[in-house]
Amino acid sequence: MTMARGLDVDCGCFGSLSRKSGWSVVFEDLGMLFLGLTLLLTPKK
Repeated sequence: MTMARGLDVDCGCFGSLSRKSGWSVVFEDLGMLFLGLTLLLTPKK
C-alpha cells in the first residue's frame, strides 16, 4: 500500500539497520514464504 501511494517508509526491521521498503523486500518475503511452505508441505520420506 505504501508503494502504491508513493510513500517512503522504512520496513521497521532490525532497528538502526533498517532499510527502505520496496519491491526487493516484497520479493524477499515472498521467497521466504515459498521456502517455508515448501518445507511445511513436502511429504516426509
